[in-house]
Amino acid sequence: MFDTLYTQPSIIARHINAPYREERERYLRHCEQQGYTLQTMLLTARELLWIAQKLLICPDSGVTIEQVRTAAANGWKTR
Repeated sequence: MFDTLYTQPSIIARHINAPYREERERYLRHCEQQGYTLQTMLLTARELLWIAQKLLICPDSGVTIEQVRTAAANGWKTR
């Protein structure tokens, strides 16, 4: 999915190597099926990457609502 959105190898690698790759790709495929524009897809991919990096937990552990709240309190509000 990321190689269809981006052409620059470093950007593709950044998305591929970030946490929750499968989940982010799955959501982006859903957005694509819903007819999102390329610009909206790029924005969504960038936001998902930022969120995944902010959570700073092991991707295999899952995410709790408390972890999302903590991440929001520590950066999302000021972004």
